[in-house]
Amino acid sequence: MKKKALITTALIGGLIAVGGALEATGTINLVGGKESGSQSGKNGESSDPPPKKPSSSSSGPRQTAPTDTQGSDVPDTESGQWTVSESGLITVKSPAANSVFRSGDTVGGTAKVSKVYLRLVDDKVGVISQGDPIDVIDGKFSAKLRFNAHASTGELDVYSLNSSGAEVNEVQIPVRFQ
Repeated sequence: MKKKALITTALIGGLIAVGGALEATGTINLVGGKESGSQSGKNGESSDPPPKKPSSSSSGPRQTAPTDTQGSDVPDTESGQWTVSESGLITVKSPAANSVFRSGDTVGGTAKVSKVYLRLVDDKVGVISQGDPIDVIDGKFSAKLRFNAHASTGELDVYSLNSSGAEVNEVQIPVRFQ
């Protein structure tokens, strides 16, 4: 009986050691966190989902996801109203900074990355719209946002992700809600 217990203990210890080694080399993911082997796109952006900004309310607002319109609805606006990321890789043509942004309006622009992410933040309750990445087609992106604002002001964040999942090329646009 003692021999079986020793063999069982040795096997369990060996499995733990092998699992730990595989976890340490990134071959498998046993304890959660970022999965190994995430796919990276051009310009260093990742296909992983975006990290979420915490909501300022305990229960959190109901969030809605943008509807990707595949770059077909990029508004034709004056270049003086565009907001460009510091890197120059993302240009948001609509909405303009400090403009009124209503549910159903389109976010659109140009990008030199394959996907962009949108996050609409209400100054009162936090994130009110966020979802899957928006495809950049022939250098253009667009999406319709449906949301319920709880404040009169907020911010639209448009960004891409690098290969480690960090937000890069961010454009922050202050908006007003009515």
